[in-house]
Order: sequence, then structure tokens, then C-alpha cells
Amino acid sequence: MIGKVKDLLEDLGVTKVAKVVVSQQSSHEETIKLITQQGYSPMVVPGDVDVHVALEAADMAFNPKLSSIVLLTTNLNILPALTKAKELGKETILLRMPDKTNEALENAADIVILLDFTRKQEGRK
Repeated sequence: MIGKVKDLLEDLGVTKVAKVVVSQQSSHEETIKLITQQGYSPMVVPGDVDVHVALEAADMAFNPKLSSIVLLTTNLNILPALTKAKELGKETILLRMPDKTNEALENAADIVILLDFTRKQEGRK
């Protein structure tokens, strides 16, 4: 799946920063290898992944070289970082799996893309 996500992101534009945040408790050598092979930087973190994702998103929101921020999450704890990114003029794109959703995050994002690799990708603005 991570390769298909990479292809989708390449269709959206140039990727400047590509990170995957993985919990220290659930990280496996094969997962890290797969992430690295796709050109992403794995971030193995202790504790709650959502806190680290929110911090990374907020940090990227203040980076003037970035115009968009793409997140793949359903965790509502990311909402403040997503909102701040929009306030700072970043285009926010939320990727979501077919069986997982968070209405508040979807309503806050500029674009929501359903990741359903069994059919053509759909997005909304």
C-alpha cells in the first residue's frame, strides 16, 4: 500500500518532505525497510504517534518552502495542527482509508482523498 500512496502523492505534485511516524512498540525491521525503500524517512517514536504527527505537521506548517501538507490519519488530536496549517496558508490534504473516517478532520481539510486501491481514486475539494 505504501507504494501506491507514494504514486498518488507524486500525481499531486512534488514531494519535499516525506515522513512516516511509527510507534516504537509496533515498529518492525521489515516495516522500516519498506518505508525507507519508498523514499520516506521513518520516524520511530516512543509513546503516542499522534503527538509526534501533530508536531511534525505544525513544524511543516511554518516552513515557507512547503505549500501543502498531506496527512494519513483519523486521529482527532491532529486537528489543531491541521487548522494551524490552513491558517498559515497551506493546502491541507487528508488521505483516508475506506473503513476509517473522522468527520471533523475531513471537514477541516481542503481536500480529502479516499484511498481505495480497488477502484479509481476520488477526491473532493
